[in-house]
Amino acid sequence: MECLKRKQAEGSNTTNWDEAVRLYADVIASENDSFKIQATMKLAKMSKYAPEHILALTVPIRSSSACSLKCIASQGEGKLAILIGQSGAIPILLSLFSDSSEGLQSILLKCLRNIVTFGVSNRTIVDKNGGLEIVLAMLNSCLDDSKLILLEILSALALIREVRKHLWSSKSVHFLVEAASFGSLISRTRAAQAIGLIGMVKKPEKVAGAVAQLSYSEVHREVLASCGAIPLLINMLENELDELRDNVAEALLNFSLDPLLGDQISCVLENHSFRYMRNRRNADARLR
Repeated sequence: MECLKRKQAEGSNTTNWDEAVRLYADVIASENDSFKIQATMKLAKMSKYAPEHILALTVPIRSSSACSLKCIASQGEGKLAILIGQSGAIPILLSLFSDSSEGLQSILLKCLRNIVTFGVSNRTIVDKNGGLEIVLAMLNSCLDDSKLILLEILSALALIREVRKHLWSSKSVHFLVEAASFGSLISRTRAAQAIGLIGMVKKPEKVAGAVAQLSYSEVHREVLASCGAIPLLINMLENELDELRDNVAEALLNFSLDPLLGDQISCVLENHSFRYMRNRRNADARLR
């Protein structure tokens, strides 16, 4: 570690990048995860100020740093991910996105996903340092496999109230609905929970419409039910807004047809809005 600190102090004009990489590799091979994190951040700072003619050498350095952080963040039941956040690594990590290659960007995204998944306190740090804007900008233009990782990052960030407010005001809730449809079960659960929280404070008919669409999928019904969506929907069935009642009744009808969840809907089988939706669907089925 002291060697890396001296290399940083020497300045960008005299830094021996080959030696820096070698020193970094020695630290990464050690058993001290705290040193690994500190060394990664020192090396990231050094590479940031590399002279233009040797910038190509910093690509493997940054890739190695991101790869190391990605692996470290998933260890120690979240303790190491929190340590990464406390070390000041996250702002530096986010700054690397602006001029990263496609390969490095993929590594950075996986690193960021682990950091916000395993370190709950890191989500606020990511948001306050522009991470949400980076994720949304990439989602608006992403067409490759990176989208799944971005949606998993978003589902974690969306558990923060300020992030949910931003998603609503920027009309980006559809990304959250998409996150509830793809990715790991824990990520989909987070997204469904965030959608439910938005529904408690924002226009409920919009959220109810999204839940109604998700409820056609058996997997999504299971996720929504585990997040406590059914009692919320039942309470909303008496709402004065026609569109909201229709969306809620549609979702509850789908839940009632699920062999594993139907018993939880028995209390609304005679509700006027529920019976209307059931009769309408039966009529549509007869016309087909």
